[in-house]
Amino acid sequence: MFKTLVLTLLLCLLIMPAVVKAEGSIVQEYCEQVTEGSYEFIRIVFSVVNFNLPEPVCDLHFTPEPYPAIPGCEILECYAPAGWSCALAPGGGADYWADTPNDCVPPGTYLNGFELILQTPDWCCYVTEFTGPAGDVMLQQEECFLC
Repeated sequence: MFKTLVLTLLLCLLIMPAVVKAEGSIVQEYCEQVTEGSYEFIRIVFSVVNFNLPEPVCDLHFTPEPYPAIPGCEILECYAPAGWSCALAPGGGADYWADTPNDCVPPGTYLNGFELILQTPDWCCYVTEFTGPAGDVMLQQEECFLC
């Protein structure tokens, strides 16, 4: 019994830093397959979460992994919530940015209403950079979408 308790405690101590370390994230809210005439695509809606990054998130950069994007994972269109803008990036990625410093996502908050349009419902992954007001990369991590 004591051995099991000690092993459980050690496991918890190993896992806790990974959970506490979460600084920012992209959360896929939902996706849908859409057909318009003969054109089929995937619409992914996501939120940006700033758990505890040192500064507000003012830009996001999605770079396909691998680069350039594999067929079907190239971002075809992007849409941003009020106060943000977006544009397609070379190689099949997308860039999002806050229109003003007041539109950035401060620590301890989130912003929803971001969208990506993809060709395929398959697993698509992107290296995502969260940047601060001065354009400094505060966090870089892999984000994958599946519909």
